[in-house]
Amino acid sequence: MPSTVYVEKTSRRREFAAAVLERSARDLLVRAPKKVLVKPNIVSHEPYPTTTHPEVLDAVLQFLEKFDCQMVVGDGPALDAGNPARIVQEHPLRQTCAAHGLELLNLHAFGFTRVKTERGFTLHVSAIALECDYIISLPVLKPHPNCSLTGALKNQFGLFPNRDRLLMHARILKDLHRSIAEVNTIARPHLTIMDAVQTYLSANEMRHGGQPADLGYMLAGTDPVALDCHGLKLLGTIEPMLADKGPEDVAHIAWALRVGVGSAEYRLEEGLLR
Repeated sequence: MPSTVYVEKTSRRREFAAAVLERSARDLLVRAPKKVLVKPNIVSHEPYPTTTHPEVLDAVLQFLEKFDCQMVVGDGPALDAGNPARIVQEHPLRQTCAAHGLELLNLHAFGFTRVKTERGFTLHVSAIALECDYIISLPVLKPHPNCSLTGALKNQFGLFPNRDRLLMHARILKDLHRSIAEVNTIARPHLTIMDAVQTYLSANEMRHGGQPADLGYMLAGTDPVALDCHGLKLLGTIEPMLADKGPEDVAHIAWALRVGVGSAEYRLEEGLLR
C-alpha cells in the first residue's frame, strides 16, 4: 500500500501541524505513556528557514501537553557552525521550549551509543534519541550542496557526533549517504512535519550562500522516504540543480529505499485545513 503524504499549499504552519498531529499521532500517544523526542532542525545560529520555524515547534509541544508523556527537545548543531553549546543556548527555539517549561538540549552533551543495524552497519547515535520511544521530526526542506536536498531523512543526521559527521563528509569513516539511510532504520521518526513554506536556493544556509526563496508548502507523514520524494519534486520546481532528479539520483534516498526505510510509492492527501 502506498504511503500517505499530507500536503497543503499554505503558510499556516501552526494549523497544519495541529491538524496532522490530530490525524496521525493521537492514537499512538494515548496507548501508554511515552518518552517523546521532538527533533527540530538546528544546523547553526541562523533562524528560519535554516532552522525549524518556532510556530511548528510550539504547535507540537502544545499538542503533546495533552498527554502523559515526557517531552525532550534537542538537536546537535553542525561542526562548522561554532560552539554547539553556545548555539543551543542562544538559539531562538530556546524561547519556544521555555514557554512550555522545557529546555532545548544540545544532543552533543549527552553522549552517543554504538549501535549496529540489521545489515551490520555500525553507527554512533545520540543516546537520548535511543532512549525515546517516539520521535517527531521537524525538518525544513532545502537544497544541500553535498546531499542534493535536506529534509525528512537527513534531519536525523543531527543524531551523529560531530567527529563522525566530519569523517563521513571526508569519506574516511562511513559513506555519508548510506549513514543517513541507516540511522533512519535505528531512529526512524514516527511522524515528520516538514516545512517548505520558505526555503533556499543553491545551499541549505545563508552562511553557505543560500538565497531565500518562497515555495509555499507544508508536508507531513510517517514515511520519511515518501516525504523526501515529494519534497524533491516540489523543490525541483524552483531549484534548477534538482529539476531533473528523481529519488534514485539522490544518494541517501536511494540508500533508504535499498535498506527498507520507506517507499517511493505514495499518495497525496490534501485538504486538512478546509
